[in-house]
Amino acid sequence: NLNIVMVMNPTPINLMESSQIFTGVQTSSCKLAVPMGSITSYSSADVWKDFTSIVENEKTVNCTPGELENLISPDELTYITKLNITGSMDVRDFIFLQNMLVLSELDLSSVTIAGLGEQSMSDEIPSGCFDGNSLLQKVILPETVTTINGYSFSNCMGIESINIPASITDINENAFIGCSAEITVDHNNSYYYGEDGILYNKNKSAILHFPSLRKGKFSIPSTVISIRNAFYGSSLSDIVFPESLINLSDNAFTSSGNLKSITINNPTPIDITNRYDIFDNINLGNCKLYVPESSVSDFKELNIWSDFDIDLSPYVKVKDSVMHIGMYDDSPLFIDISSNTDWSLSTNDSWFSFEINKGSKDMSLAVFAEQNPNPDNTRSGIITISGSQVKPLKIRVIQD
Repeated sequence: NLNIVMVMNPTPINLMESSQIFTGVQTSSCKLAVPMGSITSYSSADVWKDFTSIVENEKTVNCTPGELENLISPDELTYITKLNITGSMDVRDFIFLQNMLVLSELDLSSVTIAGLGEQSMSDEIPSGCFDGNSLLQKVILPETVTTINGYSFSNCMGIESINIPASITDINENAFIGCSAEITVDHNNSYYYGEDGILYNKNKSAILHFPSLRKGKFSIPSTVISIRNAFYGSSLSDIVFPESLINLSDNAFTSSGNLKSITINNPTPIDITNRYDIFDNINLGNCKLYVPESSVSDFKELNIWSDFDIDLSPYVKVKDSVMHIGMYDDSPLFIDISSNTDWSLSTNDSWFSFEINKGSKDMSLAVFAEQNPNPDNTRSGIITISGSQVKPLKIRVIQD
């Protein structure tokens, strides 16, 4: 019953020692779809040449609005994996693309998008045109497109990357909801900014999209004050909110089922009372919420936040930021560290030595100094205390 065999390698695999691999396959009626330019190679290769119909799985078409369905045959719908469209197209052609059963790469870079009455506007990616498409891996957008409408690429879990052209001025907040794509942005775009696959607004004050399949931990940059629905369906396990963050939009973390911890550095809880489904489909009781010591009671009294397993944010504290140590060899200095996380000491000043240079939780430790070779002149150095998920502390030590 096999109707088509698809191969992605332009060079035929040597099947001389596997000559029975297609036994039982009707090679006279089963199509062999191969990359562009490789029909000749497959037609002359042992075993592969037994296929009567060898076709290319890539195609370029010059379209006029509403005519794409006449440029791709019903047969081609089953084996075209790469499609390059030039000319012009409208919403009807985007709807037709949904019939392409194995399309993985779509190049629209040389096409213009025409409007169609009230259904869609020119130079806009239509709403929902690729919603839920799990086969698409790569899409190249037109250089003239200005708008990406809602749900255009929502829940597209196979897309690896999308570049936002300089022409884009408006991206609907739901355009990439639940999408796996790593986003890059043309540096000439005046409205959006891309970094490490993440989509921000131009001044990087809002996160608009985060690749849904990226795992592990992510610390939101300190420039960000707002999170849209960027983490809908996220695979992250841990996320850190900067002190600057003051706003969470509807569906910001909906269906982020892998989330195990959120660390909040702003002592003032964000008001999410009237927000819709921010943490929907997450077991909040199994998700740690680390908050500043001064605001634990505030978070425990607020709806939604109180549903988390609330604990103190990681911290490292010392009483004094300036300390004094004696002039003579092995003069000691005792530093009392208060912490609920792992920490370590470091310095670039060679005349310091540490009793120990790392620890966890509360500890009093000794720092020793070599004798000052110029006792008439005081000298100073810096000791840095670094801890997991905390800002480094610097202690200025004066030898006098």
